[in-house]
Amino acid sequence: MNSIIFPEGFIIEQENISLDLMNEHSRQWNIERYQLEKGKYFTTLHAVHTPRIQIAYSTYSNAIGIKGDHPKGTVLLSFFSENSSTIYQHTKLTKNQLVITKDGDEIDLILNNKCTTLTLAVEEKYFNDTFERYFFKTVEELIKNKILLIKDEKSTELFKLISNWFLELQEVSFIQMYGLNYSVIENLILEELFSSISLKEERKKRKKFDISVAKTMLHESIEHDIEISQFVKELDISKRQLYNLFKERYGYSPKQYFQTLRLNAIQKELLFTNSDNTTISDIAYKYGYRHMSHFANEYKIMFGELPSKTFKNK
Repeated sequence: MNSIIFPEGFIIEQENISLDLMNEHSRQWNIERYQLEKGKYFTTLHAVHTPRIQIAYSTYSNAIGIKGDHPKGTVLLSFFSENSSTIYQHTKLTKNQLVITKDGDEIDLILNNKCTTLTLAVEEKYFNDTFERYFFKTVEELIKNKILLIKDEKSTELFKLISNWFLELQEVSFIQMYGLNYSVIENLILEELFSSISLKEERKKRKKFDISVAKTMLHESIEHDIEISQFVKELDISKRQLYNLFKERYGYSPKQYFQTLRLNAIQKELLFTNSDNTTISDIAYKYGYRHMSHFANEYKIMFGELPSKTFKNK
């Protein structure tokens, strides 16, 4: 990868855009977002770039799922506003936690309500070298999982600090004050980040049943009809256990979550499939819908328009 992974000074400003457009912006990052609540959905995306860092600021109008990965050669740090209810790889985050993912790590997030996210994407070699100079140990030696703890007294302050850097990097006068010395700015950003990190290990209780297995099975079964009786048999738990554990962890029942997955998959195909080679009913049938009126109604409730409109407006 080129040492300059982001075009310096480049600014992205997108207000109140659709989820489809948000996904278009993220295609090069191989990230896909899927809607978890019914109705019209809007997001914002703002980003600023230095040669080795991108700071991005996003807001989501309601609950959303995010899956995928990011460009090779980068480290991605994700912060979430205090009002968010965030689940990362099946673990619910607290306000003093942030997620760090590296090349090859899967991004698997559920944001259960309206919230703001800040992401800091850093060139991996630069991040690792700076980390080692600051802590006198490598990233691998000090970070055993993908969740970093922020010092209690710094949890709110860090979000504000990164937000301020985001705003200041958009100001020409601020950049001129530093004589366009992005290296100084980048070092200051990482120094403030590292000074906020607590390296105490967080102890976690192991649970007898891993409900994340059920979520994975739902994603893998998106094109198949699922019988709950067979589903719980494979998991070796009762229907009530499945419902309660899934609802507690992810905020939705298995049925609700599976339905949103299917509807999002259908919307994606309606947007990107050649209408000369397939029909709306073909796509709906593929994902288990046998009655078109019922499907059209659910689709409209979810996305605020009929599937025929999505198909025509792509």
